[in-house]
Amino acid sequence: MTVNSKPIETPMSTREHLDADVDGKSVDQSTYRSMIYLLLYIATSRLDIMFSVCLCAHFQAAPKESHLTAMKRILRYLKHPPKGAKLELLGYSDSDFAGYRVDRKSTSEGCHLLGRNPCWTLALFFGSVPLLCDNESAVKITKFNTCTKHIDICHHFLRDHEAKGDIILTGVRSEEQLANIFTKPLDESTFVRL
Repeated sequence: MTVNSKPIETPMSTREHLDADVDGKSVDQSTYRSMIYLLLYIATSRLDIMFSVCLCAHFQAAPKESHLTAMKRILRYLKHPPKGAKLELLGYSDSDFAGYRVDRKSTSEGCHLLGRNPCWTLALFFGSVPLLCDNESAVKITKFNTCTKHIDICHHFLRDHEAKGDIILTGVRSEEQLANIFTKPLDESTFVRL
């Protein structure tokens, strides 16, 4: 990849799925790992590349040309300047059950944004923080005080915080779920819109 490579709108293709590619041509493991380390560092402030970089990191023991191509796509994406956003605190939560194609594991992620920037901890009080979740069951369970002993503690945690007024849990359509960028590759229009 050269400095003059054309920028791209998304960090990962939705048409090509990364796997072990056992028949693919091997690439230099040291170079590949160096790229992973660099991108993991960048991903601490650019959560939009976190899923893509972590997926590529799965293959650093035996990287192939297909994996290196995916890494180069992430670098091309980083050349695309991000657009600004107004300053507000907003949370997203997403789960993709058995969606990881390599071993059928589930992935779950969430994030909070202050404007366009990720928030790890906050020293400011914002009142009730909107939390948008595309899991309809999780949203409904916070609205009703039922005996749900078999439900995971996570749902009770959310219900308790909503009752205190710390969060306002609201359902959101999967197409509008920002946290999808942490659990799956998205087409260009969806990625740019989110």
